[in-house]
Order: sequence, then C-alpha cells, then structure tokens
Amino acid sequence: MNKKVLLLLPFLLLALGLALWSGLIRLGWQIPVSRGVADHGALMVGSFLGSLIILERAVVLKKWWAYAIPVVNVGSLPLLLLGFPQLAYACLIGGSLGLLLIFWRLLERQSDASMWVMLCGAACWLIGNVLLLRFDLYPMAVFWWVLFLLLTISGERLELSRFLPVRNWQKGLLFAALGLCVAGVLLPYHGPGRWVLGVGLIGAALWLLRFDIARKTARKSALPAFSGRALLLGYGWLVVCGGLLFYDDGLPLMYDAVLHAFFLGFVFSMIFAHGPIILPAVAGLLIKPYHWLLYVPLALLQGSLVLRLFADGLSDPEARKWSGLLSALAILFYFVTIASILIYEQRKRTAKMVV
Repeated sequence: MNKKVLLLLPFLLLALGLALWSGLIRLGWQIPVSRGVADHGALMVGSFLGSLIILERAVVLKKWWAYAIPVVNVGSLPLLLLGFPQLAYACLIGGSLGLLLIFWRLLERQSDASMWVMLCGAACWLIGNVLLLRFDLYPMAVFWWVLFLLLTISGERLELSRFLPVRNWQKGLLFAALGLCVAGVLLPYHGPGRWVLGVGLIGAALWLLRFDIARKTARKSALPAFSGRALLLGYGWLVVCGGLLFYDDGLPLMYDAVLHAFFLGFVFSMIFAHGPIILPAVAGLLIKPYHWLLYVPLALLQGSLVLRLFADGLSDPEARKWSGLLSALAILFYFVTIASILIYEQRKRTAKMVV
C-alpha cells in the first residue's frame, strides 16, 4: 500500500467535494456559501483533476520528488477557500510545471507519440493557469483546460492502442484532429475558433469510437464491459460537445452546455471507466473493484447531463438546479461505491491471510 498516496487522497476527495458544493451554490441551491464558490472551475479542474493526474504520473515515475508536486498543486485548495485566489493560481502553475517535468522524465524512458501528446496536454494546462493568474478571467483559461484533459486522455488511450492493429497513418488522423482543437482554441471563440474546435473534438471522438480498444472490451463482462461502455458514452459526449459549438451562440446558456458536455459527460465518464483500475493501482492495492452497482451512478450521470442540456437550451433554472444535484449525487455515489468495494475486498483478503 502506497502511504504517500493515502496521505494525499483525502485532500483530493475534499477538493472534489468542495468543487461539487460550489457548483450547486452557483446553480442556486440555498446551502452555506464558502469563499471559493467563484472558483468552481479551479477547484474541479485544478485542485482535483490536476492533482489526480499528477499523482497518477508520480506513481509511474517512482521518484520521491515527484510526490511533492501534487502537494504543491493541491495547496491551491486551502488558498481558494481562504480567499487568496492569486496564490492558489500560482500553486496550479507550480503543479502544471511539475507535471511537465514528470512527463519529460517519462519521455526519457519511453519516447513515443502517446507520451508527447500528454506532455502537450500538460503544457496547455500551464498556459491556461498562467492566463488565469494574469487576467483573472475564466473564459481566458477554460478552453486551455479542455485541451489539457483532452490531450491527456487521448494520449492514454493512444498508449493502449499499441495492443491493436492501428497503423501510423490512422494515428495521424487523431493527431490532425487534436491539432485542429489547438488551432480552435488559439482562434477567437466567437469567430471561427469554436467551429474549428468543434470539428477537432468531433474528429477526435470519432477516431476514439473507431480505433479505441473500448469497442472490444464493451462486449465482454464484469469490469472490462463496464469500463468499455463508460468510455464509449464519454466519446459520445465528446461528439455532442463538438456539435454544440456549432449551435446558435445567441442562447445565453449554450456556453454552460458546451463546458458540461465536456467536463461532466466526457471527462467524468472517463473517470468512471478508469477509476476501478487506476485508483487501486495508484494506492498500491492489488484489487480491481467491480460490482454491478457501478452502473447506477454511471446511468444517473448520463441522465442528469441530458437534463442539464435541455435545461440550458430552455433556460430553465429549476431544471438546471436538479440536474446539477443529480450529477453531484452520481459522482459521490460512484466514489462511495468504489471505496466500499475496496474496503470489503481488502478485509476479505486480510481475513484469508489470517486463516
């Protein structure tokens, strides 16, 4: 069991909980307000997701100094809650610089295209964090964060495609789609940028739907089937996200729909798919937790997001409130289920060893 990871995990879960809490407040739920409510995005993408990705890669690198980087990054959490956002953003810059260093060291061990894609993702996260510190405007940073997560996830899936007969020219199609995404973020959002980004997102999603191993694992049973189906759902949301970028941006809440189709639909479907495999591996546990109950939060997440998009399209504040609550409950139920299975399986193994 990795004690360094176990010390950090509670802070990551706290960041997730506070990110969900701040999101509910922003939707209009009358619950106690914290100072970090305005920084819902930084809490979710930076303090939680960023720290989780750094921690995962630190475990892979197996260098003592690498574990200091998620500590610096998650330091953004108390600073946001205490009302020091600029210092918190500086911590996120430190975390993204550290992630770049980790990927560079990993590239020295294994220089392949997938690792370069993930390194580019870390660079995009750094750019977004610097822009947030410089201008204190989330719209300046958020699509760089989209690139960070898109490139990181695409790189990880590309790494797994080594086990499939994917040719170099076919991989080139993914690189072209990701390149369009970067170009779209560089261009003005209310000009051609969102359309170019939309084409890139749809292209990347279609590539993953066609060439990712999820198509095979989704037909199996138990954990492989669950992971494969969650991945395919996530790729579907990536198509939806790309499509929404072409929709009439005169609708006041279309921006919200685009972001949540990506972060809730795509990213959290990826987390649901990878969680039973990555979380125990990061913690140093030889258990891959699975139970059919995991389909409940997965289905609830998908349903809540469909409701969110309809509510955004109709500008219905009450439906938006309930969609946000259902999404938060789905995410919490998922992590509680994973933790419960891990504790149960670990106790069962310990009991067998004693006998």
